[in-house]
Amino acid sequence: MNEELIKAMKIAFATEFSFYLKAHFYHWNVEGADFAQYHTLFGTIYQEVYGSIDPFAENIRKLGSYTPGSYTRFSMLSQIDDELTVQPAMDMIQELLEDGEKILSIRYGLRSR
Repeated sequence: MNEELIKAMKIAFATEFSFYLKAHFYHWNVEGADFAQYHTLFGTIYQEVYGSIDPFAENIRKLGSYTPGSYTRFSMLSQIDDELTVQPAMDMIQELLEDGEKILSIRYGLRSR
């Protein structure tokens, strides 16, 4: 099978999984007056992304390769920057918007405006 395609799929997979982790981190740690709304929003985001992760991993396996599954491999492959601090809610939103553009660029070849 085409090794270039498999490598690109693993990068896209690790990037989406990292996005899922970041959204979940924000869901757990968001603060402020609008906590409930942001908590719900981040929960919706990570749940929707999670729904795509298992089929994505299975498609990599269908190509005869192994799906990355460790934090080390995700950090090597992902295009999403790790989040180590708790930011204000609006910064979390901005970060996820920028990360979403990275996912679109990687998965569908779309470029930012």
